[in-house]
Amino acid sequence: MPKYKDKSRFFPSQDKRFDELLKPGQEVHVDGIYICMTCGFETYVESGTALPSAPTCAEHADNLDWYSEGAAIWRLLAALVNRQR
Repeated sequence: MPKYKDKSRFFPSQDKRFDELLKPGQEVHVDGIYICMTCGFETYVESGTALPSAPTCAEHADNLDWYSEGAAIWRLLAALVNRQR
């Protein structure tokens, strides 16, 4: 889970894009932090680019000592929102 200091900068959302389960290598349409639902590994991905293509947690989280093994399933955790002033 991302850490933050100023919670007033975060806003809850019911956007269905937060509910979508995504496959490894799938292109995303929202800039944000994505989490592997299997192992908890988090990564930032820009809109129009792909999620990590590794099909298993061992391949994308091999430098972590706490990851769970299994098939990678991704979900949007936090989206960037740039508002006009």
